[in-house]
Amino acid sequence: MSGLPHLQLRNTYTGIYKSKSAGSQKKSPKTEYNKANRKSHGAALSIKLGNLEGFWLSNLEQRKKDGFPDLPEQNIIPILLQFDSSFDIESLKGLGVEIVLEEENGFVVGATAVNFYSLKDRINALENESGKYKNQLAKLWDIEDGVKWKLEHILSEELSSKWDKIGDEEIYILDAAIACYVKQPLRPVKEKDETNEKYEKRLDNWQSKHRLILEKRDDVAFERQDLLENFIRAYGGEILTSFVDNNDSFGCQLRLSGRALKDFALNYQFLFYLSEADQIDILNETSEIDSWKDKGTLNLLPPPNSAPKICVIDSGIQENHKLLSPAIDSVNSKSFIPNDPSTADWVRNGGHGTKVAGAILYPKEIPQEGTYQLPFWIQNARVLDSSNMSRLYFPKLMEDIVSTFLPTKIFNLSITSSGQFRFSHMSSWASSIDKLSYLNDILVIVSTGNTSISNIKKRLNQSKPYPDFLNDKSNRVLNPAQSCFALTVGSICSSEYNQNGEKSFGVQDKPSPFTKSGPGIWGMIKPDVVEYGGDLVYQIVNGEYLVRYKSDVATELIQSTLNVPNHVGKDIGTSFSTPKVSHIAAALQKILPTESAQMYRNLVVQSARLPFNLFRNPKFENLVQYGYGIPDVNRATGNTENRITFIATNDIIPKQARLYSIRIPESLRNAGDNFDILIEFTLTFKANPRRTRMKTKSYLSGWADWYSSKLGQSFERFKEELIRDLEESDDEIIDSGDTNSIQWFIRERNDWGTVKNLKRQDSSVQKDWCILKSNQLPKELCFAVVGHKGWETDLSKKIPFSISVSIEAIENSIAIYEAIRVENEVEVQVEV
Repeated sequence: MSGLPHLQLRNTYTGIYKSKSAGSQKKSPKTEYNKANRKSHGAALSIKLGNLEGFWLSNLEQRKKDGFPDLPEQNIIPILLQFDSSFDIESLKGLGVEIVLEEENGFVVGATAVNFYSLKDRINALENESGKYKNQLAKLWDIEDGVKWKLEHILSEELSSKWDKIGDEEIYILDAAIACYVKQPLRPVKEKDETNEKYEKRLDNWQSKHRLILEKRDDVAFERQDLLENFIRAYGGEILTSFVDNNDSFGCQLRLSGRALKDFALNYQFLFYLSEADQIDILNETSEIDSWKDKGTLNLLPPPNSAPKICVIDSGIQENHKLLSPAIDSVNSKSFIPNDPSTADWVRNGGHGTKVAGAILYPKEIPQEGTYQLPFWIQNARVLDSSNMSRLYFPKLMEDIVSTFLPTKIFNLSITSSGQFRFSHMSSWASSIDKLSYLNDILVIVSTGNTSISNIKKRLNQSKPYPDFLNDKSNRVLNPAQSCFALTVGSICSSEYNQNGEKSFGVQDKPSPFTKSGPGIWGMIKPDVVEYGGDLVYQIVNGEYLVRYKSDVATELIQSTLNVPNHVGKDIGTSFSTPKVSHIAAALQKILPTESAQMYRNLVVQSARLPFNLFRNPKFENLVQYGYGIPDVNRATGNTENRITFIATNDIIPKQARLYSIRIPESLRNAGDNFDILIEFTLTFKANPRRTRMKTKSYLSGWADWYSSKLGQSFERFKEELIRDLEESDDEIIDSGDTNSIQWFIRERNDWGTVKNLKRQDSSVQKDWCILKSNQLPKELCFAVVGHKGWETDLSKKIPFSISVSIEAIENSIAIYEAIRVENEVEVQVEV
């Protein structure tokens, strides 16, 4: 582990740029028709508003007759509007509409006064072609009647599917999210001929307004929390948790009867998400084995005091286990289960958290004799009961765990819900991980979740063969594995089996049949990486598939002896591939203790590689099954003579570019040489999330992406072209048709690279790679990290990021490390 060290990559140039308009957008025929038919379109909108007003007043009367409590702010009505995609929804404030939720296809869920004064004024301007906003409502295509649309836009898919079966007297535990958005003005930018004095005055005015609006937003949130508590209590329901804030909204868990649930879902104006509470989904197929024997000579050394700590969020740990106890930080162990202080792992079949902890400490094999240095400290956060279940509200639970265990940087979460993520919006659980990752220097490593054996069998009997069924939309990663900043881990097979009519699904390095696949939300590449989590076996009997667990294709794990006799057993699942990646992240923290958790995430992904030489010609299905591939602890933590890695951690603001360059020695570019050079680049960043918006660029306060120079392009030329192009446009800087562009495999658009239907910018981990012949290498490789505006109006807010660049001669006999190091005048720091 470690090998030759990574080298620091210097920030060569930093520039602020001005982006112009991206140019005229294609006009919508529907909007143009509305402009040409102002009177009829305005009349249609007026009729819709009139109908909606009449419905709401009638609805309030009916609710009173039905004995429902009065709604807070009864003069506010929920409304669903559909706009042209070019419409700026932030301008809805001028229409008297508060944004509750942004949806796909131009739909916006809003809340507005039932008299619709502002909307009616704009309709009048449209009809009479008068004033500054005469064309604005031509982009308002439709207004939905009533509130039944909420079933599609507000409810989770599971709750919506059982809507007609919800019993009035049945009690439901629900996760609810309430909007409390207050629009902020944009931070002023210094104009070209403006004096410093005048600009400072404008900036002071903005800062005063900014502070007042932040205070107003907090007041709105607190007021709505009080009103919600009173309203739920009036139903006879109960709010079960404290509130979790998400910048433009807050969430909580509550208990309601079915009758109250239906009224709450349809009529509560600021509700934008409602689902049943998450149910935990964990495979627990175990086999006791006798292959591991305590020979009486195994000597376990405790980790050094300075060793990294990994918090295991799970079912508890058998802390006195002979193979674990020297590495347990027992002083800080804690149960988060109400009225159950035990931190032990009581899950049947050898536990669950104990197996996870063991896989962190022993990722490859469990020694039977000799001396073994335990590498890290394990911290125990028990959240699951003896049945691997939990009724805890995980968004709040994550806050409590992180605050309890800080300054721990690495958290292992081998737990997912039984349901998929919602494809349009980030869940409260995933969003809480993103928020905590942004606010703290932490990395949460999450499993993708598993498909049950019964579901695998069902797919096979429906003529969906392995591995094709892994690509089904129904096989997407489970909540919260879609989290933007979590490192998400899938599973691959570790062995092959074919005996007595039974066969394993895969061979070594093929995807496990139970693993969940991507892509993640909004086109993100998920999982990020994969590790070994085992396989299943099958046979066909009378034309039907029989699928079962078999220890021969499972992975060896330490198990709790609280309910089984053996210290070591076997099990399968993404639960146990995930801690092997946590081991790599902790190994990085061990050698780079002052680096950020972003860098650990970066280098895990940078070390990953698709198996079977798929990295030479990757396809969409490879990335959705493997992510970026199988990480390697040696590549993550160090280099060899034929591979060199440069790293850098920095921050950036919107409208800023940071440029980096690496000089390639002439000896490596020799015209007579023709060997393959692999170049890998990874960017990771983090920003502040909010829940009511969709797509990465609207969900985050800011975002970053990266670009590379063309072949044969000098640093100065790259800088000039980059800044000029950035001034002309804020997107798609490099021309895909330019034959001098480096042909990265994924690229900046989903139709440019070898991998179609995915693009780098949709993820907060942006890795790409290419293979060049050595005699094609340029004198300089140049890269730019570019900051972009998200929802944050204060453009001085920084976006932290980390980058890594690796150059590798795929033929191991070609030494390049020292030549490139010397060419770039980087001194190797010797660790004392």
